[in-house]
Amino acid sequence: MNNSRERFRILVVCTGNICRSPMTVGMLRHLLPEKIKAIITVASAGTDALHGNQATDLAIQAMRYYGIDISDHRARRLSRTMVVEADLILAMEQYQLKIIRGMQLFGAGKTHLLGRFGDFRKPYDLQDPIGGGLDLYTETAKQIHNCLDGIQSYIEERIET
Repeated sequence: MNNSRERFRILVVCTGNICRSPMTVGMLRHLLPEKIKAIITVASAGTDALHGNQATDLAIQAMRYYGIDISDHRARRLSRTMVVEADLILAMEQYQLKIIRGMQLFGAGKTHLLGRFGDFRKPYDLQDPIGGGLDLYTETAKQIHNCLDGIQSYIEERIET
């Protein structure tokens, strides 16, 4: 982490920036311990996002289970600047990983599949719930939640708390 600034910047990337990435941002902002939340900045973007789109209704509903409101989320399209400025980039699928790494000149080691931080610490694609029912969104939320401890450990290894 760059010691000249105070925040550890996390960028979460999916395709449309209306399901998985806003759900992940919501969890990171609300469910990580206070000592971590105090030093991180979390943002999201989509490789194919339409700027300004809201999170899907089902994503919003799935997050309510965790007491998190993502209804104010607005989609953004991924840019090279976002990639360069991030300290940790979490992608949902190999597809996004490839696009992100194509935008990076340096620091490919900061880009990971979110699934890498789950219980088994082996990278896997997080299925896009778009087009599915609430049960699929709820399952996606559970998978994201399962990665929080691993993300916390990753951040703690790279910062001084």
